[in-house]
Amino acid sequence: MRKPIILITVCRRYHELDKCIQHIESLYTEFPEKPEIVVVWACPELGRLWYFQDLLKEKRISHLVYRESTLKDGLTEGPTTYVASLNIRKGLDFIKNTYTFPFYIIYNDADILIEPGHFRWIHNEMQTNIEGVL
Repeated sequence: MRKPIILITVCRRYHELDKCIQHIESLYTEFPEKPEIVVVWACPELGRLWYFQDLLKEKRISHLVYRESTLKDGLTEGPTTYVASLNIRKGLDFIKNTYTFPFYIIYNDADILIEPGHFRWIHNEMQTNIEGVL
């Protein structure tokens, strides 16, 4: 059975991140086991570190990955920005180097709330021999 890992990216949208994690927690029953949650924190603000430390201590998230600021932060370049892609790549690389297969990854930006039923559907699809679902 493939283990579920949820990758969340956030950049200074802490209220949205909290709502997102609460929402995911409310849908844990859609998985046979609690999914791991990996958060990529882009442009970390040292004064907010306590918030993420609390999430880790309370086991609401499994791992926190830092993505340092770049010159491109704050610029918009279309539907998926360079820094958004950088955040996703940073998280995917961390997961690939940290977890042992079999697993699958659900990517979720902090300001997105998944409709009930979708996690169950994705989980069931990822237990087949397919390589991915979009």
